[in-house]
Amino acid sequence: MKREIKIKNLNSKKYLSITYAATALFIIAFLCWFLDAPVVYAYIAAGLAITLFAYLSMDSFTTSNAVSYGSKSVTMKLLGHKTIGFLFADVKQVRLQDLGLLIRVEGLEDIKLSRKRYTDQSLEQLHTIFKEKTSLQ
Repeated sequence: MKREIKIKNLNSKKYLSITYAATALFIIAFLCWFLDAPVVYAYIAAGLAITLFAYLSMDSFTTSNAVSYGSKSVTMKLLGHKTIGFLFADVKQVRLQDLGLLIRVEGLEDIKLSRKRYTDQSLEQLHTIFKEKTSLQ
């Protein structure tokens, strides 16, 4: 059975806005603690910020086939592999072959994503992302 890889762009407006909101809530919490504002406001702001950050990372814990990428790095959690992360600048080669996607990274073993295990659409999307990001580095 072929599995789909869930790909998450951490530079999308959704993730950036949640990150900025959580950061602002942490700043508000610290200001409440240091400026002698009611402590309950600080706890509420900090709790909401922690909840937002937990929401952002929940996919990493619940999804078995997930790839998260930003402007400079990627984190991959795939079946048969432990979670690995690396910089796009360290990628030596990316090839989409008949057998699957081959990713060669400096300092890591070759990453081979088989067409038997993953859908063609997922592999093609990953190949496109790697080609775009490695050409920018």
